[in-house]
Amino acid sequence: ALRREYAGLLELESDDLPGRVCYALMETPTVELYPGSFLQRACWVELRFVAQDPARWDLEPLLFGLSTTARTPCPVGTETSDPTITIVGACTNPAIVVRNARGAEVSRTQFAVTMAADDALQLVCATEQITRTVAGVVQTGAASGLAAYASGPLPILAPEDGSVDGAVPPTVELVSASGTPTGTIEYRRRW
Repeated sequence: ALRREYAGLLELESDDLPGRVCYALMETPTVELYPGSFLQRACWVELRFVAQDPARWDLEPLLFGLSTTARTPCPVGTETSDPTITIVGACTNPAIVVRNARGAEVSRTQFAVTMAADDALQLVCATEQITRTVAGVVQTGAASGLAAYASGPLPILAPEDGSVDGAVPPTVELVSASGTPTGTIEYRRRW
């Protein structure tokens, strides 16, 4: 019953940091029955969980809008975060720019594609997937998101790009050769 109840990847939340979870798998549980336990219905149970990633994650993701007219501050934890970024709108050769607390460019992810008003590019940085949709239809082959990718690393939000005290986080913005793309960035901070 314990194996069935705690099978798969589990979210473990502790009392000392509510709102943050780590992800773990349960190892084989140990169950020992006490002598005479059939009468007392008591047993000793040991559960051990193993987390491949020791970081704790915020339970709720952060979601911010992106544009070409403003730099969007993206608060981070003490570990890096892999965002999911969506770019929409009519533009040519859009790019995602991450800047540190001083405003210096840290990374630029460039695309070589012309997008119509109802086109979108979605980057899932954790799995390194890029999906392109044209009028709501996912594109494959020579028209895919990977084919639209031109250069640069996928964006990562890192604590070292913010100020030392964390008061000024890194920022993300969209740029393009022409047009005005908009978009969103969604991620969960890691601690």
